[in-house]
Amino acid sequence: MSIGLERLLKHMAWANQVTIEHLATLPEDALKSFATNPEWFVAEIAHHIVDSADHYAYEITGKPALTQPGDPCIA
Repeated sequence: MSIGLERLLKHMAWANQVTIEHLATLPEDALKSFATNPEWFVAEIAHHIVDSADHYAYEITGKPALTQPGDPCIA
């Protein structure tokens, strides 16, 4: 069984939203936690999620969401 692109993107948006909402409830020190690789701590993974979603939105729609084409990644 395959799922359509629209359903996949809606699920990704929902999952990202729920994850970020949960992270916002944690103490700031929790964002420094990591499982096995200290370079991929919680805040870095959250940054990756947001930056990737921004790039996906641009690639799909051709319209900048959070950053303009050629801008550096989200700080």
